[in-house]
Amino acid sequence: MEVEGQRHAALPRRRRGHVLTGGEPGLVQRDPGPRGPGHQRLRLVRGGILGTDRIFLVGDFNSYTQEDPMQVLYAAGYSDLGSTYDPSESTYSFNGLQGSLDHVLANAAARALVTGADVWQINAQEAIAYSYSRYNYNATLLFNGSDPFAASDHDPVVVGLNPPVSPAFPAWSASKVYLSGDKVTYQGSVWLASWWTQNQTPGDPYGPWQQISAAPDGTAIWTASRIFVTGDVVLYQGKRYEAKWWTRNQPPGDQWGPWKLLP
Repeated sequence: MEVEGQRHAALPRRRRGHVLTGGEPGLVQRDPGPRGPGHQRLRLVRGGILGTDRIFLVGDFNSYTQEDPMQVLYAAGYSDLGSTYDPSESTYSFNGLQGSLDHVLANAAARALVTGADVWQINAQEAIAYSYSRYNYNATLLFNGSDPFAASDHDPVVVGLNPPVSPAFPAWSASKVYLSGDKVTYQGSVWLASWWTQNQTPGDPYGPWQQISAAPDGTAIWTASRIFVTGDVVLYQGKRYEAKWWTRNQPPGDQWGPWKLLP
């Protein structure tokens, strides 16, 4: 999709009953089961064919927030916006229990655009007699199709976005020579040259380019290619961390690693 001329990818998760698993960061595959459209869409993210690195995964994942399939996506660098911004609310009710099966996930580049998220309570937890699926079932018509009340048995997640303005830096060019400190745009993100480089595509976590991404409040968002030094504060999967020493391509979360979790 495009928002004010900027490309973003929103990949719907429609199919139910399959477990998502993954190996390396950024690669998510379905296993076991047929390799249907969902599998192909997720592989496109890894391949860079979408032409942007701002990726949202949206829909009914048929997995609760802390279940193993969701953990695979978190480990691949995606944050669940509903549980991050609105942790006290859920999207689904089953057998008297509450939880969220419906998610909007964002990678680091997409998360930088997010201003907030909220579970829109359309009363999906109400008695089934009020549901759209019971329209005209009862002597008294309880479902009202003119308002969103019980229009679904799932509550949707609403996400606010602050789309970026037109790129402030030129697009990366394979033929151009770049020096330390030069900035370019590539697949929707800003990249900073760490040293002299030519014809080295941004994206290698140990290469000459650092992906620069920040939250709306200016806090840096952790990216694998960016160099951080002692005292730098970053956002990673909805949590704030402070660098204990120089680090690159070491995701926060390892208690023995270079990052300290902030309160």
